[in-house]
Amino acid sequence: MGQLSVSATTVIEMPAAIVRQQFSDVEHHDLNRVHRGVRFEIIEDGVDQCRYLQVTRVGPVALRQELTLHRTPDGPLVNTVERGQFAGGSISFDIEPTGPEQCTVRATVVGAVPRWQGPAQPLMRRMIERNLAIALAEDKADIESGGYQPADGAPLPSAVAAADDER
Repeated sequence: MGQLSVSATTVIEMPAAIVRQQFSDVEHHDLNRVHRGVRFEIIEDGVDQCRYLQVTRVGPVALRQELTLHRTPDGPLVNTVERGQFAGGSISFDIEPTGPEQCTVRATVVGAVPRWQGPAQPLMRRMIERNLAIALAEDKADIESGGYQPADGAPLPSAVAAADDER
């Protein structure tokens, strides 16, 4: 078995704390259909982790996977694939502030590649890179457009700035 690791990075114009909250809010992702072709069903949601079913449509095929999102106060958000085609793999999000209203998000997918799939690894890598970039762009659009509201109901900094500009 070989190991595949693929990463993608984006910059989001929002404080890191709000971005972390959005990336760890599985219910928001489902209710607002943040990711095209992906549905989420929460199995169990707690403070430190969330178990959920993710159904991703790829043409006529539905890939079903059960994941556990591990929430840490400061470290990466890690989604471990418990069941499904990519069981044993993970998707992690490292969110680092780069300013008071900006952060960098690095998404990394890690998974095992059976030896018989070795020749297909370059194609798999390109597909994963493309899908990671699309998913990060969807999250970025959701956050920067004001589609995500913090759980505490506080307005996003961009909404406060826009209100100030109107005065």
